[in-house]
Amino acid sequence: MSKNTVSIPITEYARVIYPKGKISLHPLMNEDIPAVAELYREVWITAQNFRERLSMDNDRSFKNIGGMFIIQDAESLKKMLHNPLHIATVAKNQQGQVIAFIGIGFISPDRAAHDKITYFDWCRHFDDEIRQADRSGALAWGGEMISAANHLYPSFSVPLIHTQFRLMQNRGIRLTLGEIYRVTGYSRDGAAIETDLLNERSMAAFKRIGAVHIGESPTKRLSLDSLQVTIHPQVICCDINEALKATCRVMHDKNLTYQKGVI
Repeated sequence: MSKNTVSIPITEYARVIYPKGKISLHPLMNEDIPAVAELYREVWITAQNFRERLSMDNDRSFKNIGGMFIIQDAESLKKMLHNPLHIATVAKNQQGQVIAFIGIGFISPDRAAHDKITYFDWCRHFDDEIRQADRSGALAWGGEMISAANHLYPSFSVPLIHTQFRLMQNRGIRLTLGEIYRVTGYSRDGAAIETDLLNERSMAAFKRIGAVHIGESPTKRLSLDSLQVTIHPQVICCDINEALKATCRVMHDKNLTYQKGVI
């Protein structure tokens, strides 16, 4: 085993047995970084491929398979790996190839997120719970989940999220807030196009495990070379304990065997 592998407790590994095949899951390691960076490049939406990716009808449209407008590279992934306020998990197929990645950051008690959650004031059902988790350092914020286009593992996001949330629970995280993008327009060379492209795959994956859509955060306008994209981020809230129960139920229903502590 490599030095990096030895440094990760065996309890943080997992394996999922499918009716045909298996995937392994573990925290991000140095040796995974080149493959994860390449995975980001595969899902990158740019000024060169936006006509396909921001189409309403294309199979590879953002609303069908998601995508990233700003990507992680090897350098930023290394910083993520060594950031104590960030947890990231990778999934690999039987050949050892990285097929999916999820990374979520959280906020220490001395760096509370009060400024970030002020626009949830109207959401009374979650307001007190979110603020309590924020003050105690039990709130995670943001995150990214990506996957290879042809990995052939249905419902892969369920064991991936389960492993990630289990690691977060071990660090004392109770709630996580995240943004799922809805693209409402884009322009290039002065030509503006209105659209409505919600990342439906990500929204469905998280709602499946009990995430609640609690509102919308401030509009983002991204400039990608000659392409300008307008995004209305949709905010979801996950209770970690409830999500772990939900992922266990889904894996049972899908006849997936989840084995903790297995490399």
